[in-house]
Amino acid sequence: MKKIAPAISMVSARIAMVATAIYYAVSLSFLWLAAVQNDYEPIREALEVSEPIDQVPVWSIAIGIAVCAFTVAALCLAFWSLSQAMRTDKARNFNDLAKHLQRAAFGLSGFWLGYATMSAVLPRIVLWNASPAGLAQIEWDPLDIHIIVLIIAVALFAIARAMHQAATISEENASFV
Repeated sequence: MKKIAPAISMVSARIAMVATAIYYAVSLSFLWLAAVQNDYEPIREALEVSEPIDQVPVWSIAIGIAVCAFTVAALCLAFWSLSQAMRTDKARNFNDLAKHLQRAAFGLSGFWLGYATMSAVLPRIVLWNASPAGLAQIEWDPLDIHIIVLIIAVALFAIARAMHQAATISEENASFV
């Protein structure tokens, strides 16, 4: 019974990570697919702009696709690394866990950077030819709830560094014995 509960929680965590990654990938893909087909309503709704969007230049659509692809890739890197850190099929050493946690931290940092770019920069690129009133509606708070992702990434960096130090100490202790 003691081994079943952790296994269920790890499976649940992996399912949640896969579902989240799929959600972001599919929703952002549909958003930019609509833009490629000259349907700008999904972009207007996503950016929460009240004015209708008449035209979005192809270059800004390309930048939007690149930013969103980077954001989803960073999220997938974080989730894959966390999934690898949760593996229990073999004995783990500190360096192995540190490597996975550090990659997860890089992925979460990249996701936060991509999300911040999508929230603050991308709307200005998409609406570059909009009226000043349309641009004035774009707001971004760097201390929004998504800052938690960056805080978790910093914590994972610290844990990974501590694990690297623990591995060094463990190796030194093993040489004395």
